[in-house]
Amino acid sequence: MRFSRLYRIAGMAFSSFLFLIGNAGTISAQPPALQNSGPVNPQGMNPRHPQQKEMQELIEALYISRLQEDLKLSNEQFAAVIPAVKNFLQVRQEGARRKHQTEVELNQLLDSGAPDEQVQAKMKELDQVKKQNEQVLEEATKGIDSKLDVRQQARFRQYQQKTDQHINRMIQEVRQGRQMQRMQGRGQFQQNAPRPSGPPPTAKRAPNRK
Repeated sequence: MRFSRLYRIAGMAFSSFLFLIGNAGTISAQPPALQNSGPVNPQGMNPRHPQQKEMQELIEALYISRLQEDLKLSNEQFAAVIPAVKNFLQVRQEGARRKHQTEVELNQLLDSGAPDEQVQAKMKELDQVKKQNEQVLEEATKGIDSKLDVRQQARFRQYQQKTDQHINRMIQEVRQGRQMQRMQGRGQFQQNAPRPSGPPPTAKRAPNRK
């Protein structure tokens, strides 16, 4: 059955997801755990990059893996809502990317001492990006809600928050583990560093003065 196959794929994706986020040091200087347990979107993530595109697909698979069970969906509802959930995640990802890019450009203007007119224009652009993100996310959420009853809509909002928190926490733990490995590796290197040969230098004694 295609739904059980989807669950198996999502389960297999879990280990691949951990491997990818553990080796995705070039994705962002910051972890994807956004403030207030926000969406799972590595800052500045480029969906056209092969590794990052695969990570986004794995996030989608993890999102879908328990969707039917937690929202108590029928098979027909599950099949109908999957495209809407994927669209929601993609829209959210693109919005986070655009917002991050605009914030980077604003910081660059401030750091370079750009004229007030340029800074003001970029602030206006950032405000527009935020408003557009809210609008497209609202439309994407309506697309999901149209497939669900009222209680399932409420469960989806719980599911979204819980899943985002879980994946963000998982990513932080993996990256913290890799940081500890690097620190331990540097310590081991220092322990194994070659030491100068020969007897240790002796301190010269000052002559006694009578």
